Amino acid sequence: KNWIGKSHGTEILFEFENPDIEKKLNFILLHGYTGSPENNFFPWLKKELENKGYKISAPKLPNTNNPNIYEQTDYVLKNCKFDENTVLLGHSLGSVVALKVLENLKKPIKKLILAAGFCEPKFLDKQRSFEKTFNWKFDFEKIKRNNKEIKILRAKNDTAVPQERADGMKKNIGGEIIDFIAEEDHICGKQEPEVLNACIEKFPIFTTRPDTIFGVTFMVISAQHSRLFELVTKKQKLEINKFLKKIKKTSEKEVLEKGGVFTGSYAINPINNEKIPIYAGNFVLVDYGSGMVMAVPAHDQRDFEFAKKYNL
Repeated sequence: KNWIGKSHGTEILFEFENPDIEKKLNFILLHGYTGSPENNFFPWLKKELENKGYKISAPKLPNTNNPNIYEQTDYVLKNCKFDENTVLLGHSLGSVVALKVLENLKKPIKKLILAAGFCEPKFLDKQRSFEKTFNWKFDFEKIKRNNKEIKILRAKNDTAVPQERADGMKKNIGGEIIDFIAEEDHICGKQEPEVLNACIEKFPIFTTRPDTIFGVTFMVISAQHSRLFELVTKKQKLEINKFLKKIKKTSEKEVLEKGGVFTGSYAINPINNEKIPIYAGNFVLVDYGSGMVMAVPAHDQRDFEFAKKYNL
């Protein structure tokens, strides 16, 4: 302790690319009351996602100034394609439409994102016309079944939606609440990075040496990680399964000698946007069998020999 003192770490979010998934993902973006896909962060978000190769649908909902929940829900269902690769984002009143849409789907989608969302009326600043005309009853069990992942974005500086609305939604449908400071009130900035972060698949990686990100050459995910197969491409699936069978028969003493297998996916270095290959290995947090690490070039002969020995 007298040598290095107390160590503080940080999490770095790495976007990743799985060629099989990238080609299939489609985003449906639903705006709010009096809004349109040309307002707030929608044009920026649409462009950012399109630049990454995703398919985007951002419909202009009918009668946005005097909305009818059934009319808007039917419009979305008739004009947008939903499948297991769909990411549905609802902003403000668009979140209510998103919930109603999910009640009517026959198969689950990949992800639901609710930004400044709510599932009951009463606001902090003023009353809205739709508060008394909307049907505020939801089939929460069906909504939960029709989602593989739910993210609830709650802006701490939202002067319209009470903070407890996010807690209520999490209680009813589950998911993860993400608290942050929005660029503008009610998550209405021209750019809202936290919304984009929720859309893109990312892995949080903890490190006490964030400076090493400058030299990262490859990354390793534990073979026991619950999200491993999000990274495995069809081409690499057979090799990964062989590797998993191999390490199941391996003793703890031999665990490091089994090397690693390329998943087929790449992490994106947030510093220089370079693609970093991701390997599945059994040498990440061995005692726990979970986690991901990033690796930098060898610093001396001992590092080089260790990397060579374990196929790093």
